[in-house]
Amino acid sequence: MSSKKADSTREMTFSSFFQGDSEADLIEQVEWVEEKLGLSDSFFSKMLEVEEDLFANWRIGNGTIPNGTIPVDKQDCLREFWQAITHILSFLNYDLTGVLTMLEHKSNSEVGSVKLATAPPWTGSSLKTYLETHGLRGIQTVSAWMQSVRFADSF
Repeated sequence: MSSKKADSTREMTFSSFFQGDSEADLIEQVEWVEEKLGLSDSFFSKMLEVEEDLFANWRIGNGTIPNGTIPVDKQDCLREFWQAITHILSFLNYDLTGVLTMLEHKSNSEVGSVKLATAPPWTGSSLKTYLETHGLRGIQTVSAWMQSVRFADSF
């Protein structure tokens, strides 16, 4: 588990980038996730299926790198990832320690050889690994599952 975390909700402030949709806001969202949740450029580059150097240069250069920026579809994927993170934060009452645990914990929601209906889609791995390896489809699946848990809908 990452050592980067806030101890309580009281330590969190919500900057304008939390609800922003610009590329600059997106970069700040990524930096927030890296700082508060300990995810890295390596995680994001794997999730987006882009070279780590390209991603890091985009983030550090505020979207102005020699080749322009990361592709729009990858930015859209990051936006969906941010939305999933905000759903998880809301569900866990903005408890960053809980989010860190959720990202790192290897889920095992099976009874014998039967997967439970309410099991998270990342059963058998951690949420972090699932997102890293499944990209946009994984983000969308996690978001749908999170919404079903939050609002008691069937998944």
